[in-house]
Amino acid sequence: MIYRLARAYVIFFAVTGTLVLALTIFLHFWALRGNDISLHHLSVVDIVVAVPILGLAKGKNIWANEMKALPRWVRKVVLVLFVYTLAIFAATILIPGATYPSENPILISAFLCTYLSGCICIPFALLRHGYVDASSLNNRVATSMIFLAVATTFFILTRTEFLSHSHIT
Repeated sequence: MIYRLARAYVIFFAVTGTLVLALTIFLHFWALRGNDISLHHLSVVDIVVAVPILGLAKGKNIWANEMKALPRWVRKVVLVLFVYTLAIFAATILIPGATYPSENPILISAFLCTYLSGCICIPFALLRHGYVDASSLNNRVATSMIFLAVATTFFILTRTEFLSHSHIT
């Protein structure tokens, strides 16, 4: 019974992570067209979804663990997104008169696309048959729930403006 609930939890975050990644990709293309996007709201949503997913990871190195359980093309897509983000970062720094990297919606949305694409590999690896046993899955979900509590607290604090720049002196 607990294994089924843990599996449902993983499925929920696989679907949620995929939907948030699709939204982030859409907003990245929106920013590429020169439109303004809210970086604060985008980054908060991406982080709140990604943090519990990271709690599902076997260790700190998802590339050596979860990524190897997925098809080779998935690793290539994540790697291409990483190189794409680095190229945008380099262009932001090298182009005279460009905005600061921390204020560039194209760079930030590209980073968030890369970050989320790596994160959602974790639940999809866990859903592969034979990748993880029931006991290990239950332990990972328990860890993820702690991460979820931290992410929820962060989200609540940002919504109440407690973490806004006006309070930091």
